[in-house]
Amino acid sequence: MERSGRIIWLRFTQNNNDKMKKTFLLIVAVVAVFIAACSDTTHEDNIAAEASALANYVAKAKKAGLIPDSVKRQSSGLYYVVRTMGHGDTAVTNQYVRIRYTCYPLTDSTVSVSNLEDEIPATFQLLNTGSTNTFPQNMLGLHEAVSHLREGSKATVLVPSPLGTSTKGFTYKGVAFKGYTTLRFEIEVTDIQN
Repeated sequence: MERSGRIIWLRFTQNNNDKMKKTFLLIVAVVAVFIAACSDTTHEDNIAAEASALANYVAKAKKAGLIPDSVKRQSSGLYYVVRTMGHGDTAVTNQYVRIRYTCYPLTDSTVSVSNLEDEIPATFQLLNTGSTNTFPQNMLGLHEAVSHLREGSKATVLVPSPLGTSTKGFTYKGVAFKGYTTLRFEIEVTDIQN
């Protein structure tokens, strides 16, 4: 009798444990769905929020005298300020350009990548910024900015995420940049070649 009582107790305990596990998993699933639904922001929401933050930054920077009123906003959303005007012609599609740069997220100037100490400046072929097939998405803003500059020019460039970090972000020179982040470049065009 005692043995059959133990068997019944073990079955009862096992059945309760199974029910508790199922209940727990159900609760976890419901909470996960609820959290996902509550925090679901769309791509358009993220882009709009970033554009608003960038416009506010530019307005405050102008007011504080950090950016001159001559800052230019392109239809793509890119902003640039020529700090020193270079000489010669502006770079055009398919020319090779060399630049020195420092790049960091607009909201965090402590995280950056730079080639100021590299022996050779960064060299790339200037591409049509409308063509996303031929060059990584994370550099389109840089291509667009350089297309407005002359050899020897120094500029500050604000690159919104559709032309920079995109939605997923990227890692460059060991530094991770989050998606939907505006990048600030301080660049110097050191050479333009055919």
